[in-house]
Order: sequence, then C-alpha cells, then structure tokens
Amino acid sequence: MIAVLALVGSAGCGGDDSPEAEDARAESAPLVKEDLNLRRGTWRGVGIGSTRRQVIRRLGRIKQGDPFAPLGADSFDVGAPPTPRNPPGTGLGQVWRGRNFVMTADRGRAWILLVSARGTKTGKGVGVGDSLADVKKAYPKLRCGTANEGAEWPEVEYCQGPVARGRRVWFGGDPVQSVTVSKAPLR
Repeated sequence: MIAVLALVGSAGCGGDDSPEAEDARAESAPLVKEDLNLRRGTWRGVGIGSTRRQVIRRLGRIKQGDPFAPLGADSFDVGAPPTPRNPPGTGLGQVWRGRNFVMTADRGRAWILLVSARGTKTGKGVGVGDSLADVKKAYPKLRCGTANEGAEWPEVEYCQGPVARGRRVWFGGDPVQSVTVSKAPLR
C-alpha cells in the first residue's frame, strides 16, 4: 500500500511524465490489494500479536468464546484447520470471534488468525474464493491434502505450510473458504 501511495505521490512532481514512463509506473504498481499479510499474520492491520483492545478498535465488537469460527459460522463451514497446535508456552487461551474472523489469544495477545471474508487476498493475489489450484500456483511449497479423511467429521481440502519465519498458513476448502495464519503448526 505504501508503494502505491509513493508512486501516486511522485507522478507529476518534476519526474518523467512521458507515456513510456507512465506505462513503466503502471506495470510496476502492485496489481493486488493485499489485506491479509502472511508475514505479519495480520488482516486489516490486526492479528498475531494484537491485543483484544486493538482488535476491537480496528474491527469492531467481538464475542469471546468457542467455537473457533467467525460469528454465525461453524468451523467446518469455513474450512478451519483441525485442532491447531498451541505455540510453546501457551495454554488454552481465549477465542475472539467477530464478523468474518476469529483469533485465539494467550496472555492477552493473539497467536492465530482465521479470516473468512470473501475477496480477502494475500500479497500473491490468492485468498478466500479462489481455488486450491490457484493457491498452489502462488505458493508452490505448500503441502495440500484432505483433513478429516475417513473421520466422523466433514472432510476439508486444504493447502498449508510455512510462509515466513514463525508463520504458517492454512488455506481451507476448495474453493477456499478461509485463510488461517498461525505462529504454530496447523496440522
């Protein structure tokens, strides 16, 4: 987002305004509006490391308590990862549920974030509503499979794996119903 603002701010400020320069600027500008940052583990500016107060200030009211799913949804409906592991040193923690998101927190700070808002995109241009084939093209190192295969719970197609140091991602469902970012392994 900052690059886009800097690019717009530099146009017409004594720089080269030729059509060729304009085309070059347009080609270098990001094509995707990233609202889910996998490296930081944040959505709309809050997520991993955020306090409850920061989440409320940014995203509005939240409801505390189970299940690990956004308000009005079931974890199976949004393709949530089955039983994510807690990072070392955390307990069961709290669950903060809001419209189109849910977070789990311990010691007052979030360590896992699930987003189900339609159209949510990562920096590589994939997210909620896209196919897992598109996710795999964007993130070829992710491992894909079927969770709950042969179990009594609904099966969930997914792609998951590390995306940065201390960050793991889970794209749940095909088409993707949610994206989860965590400090700990998700499967």
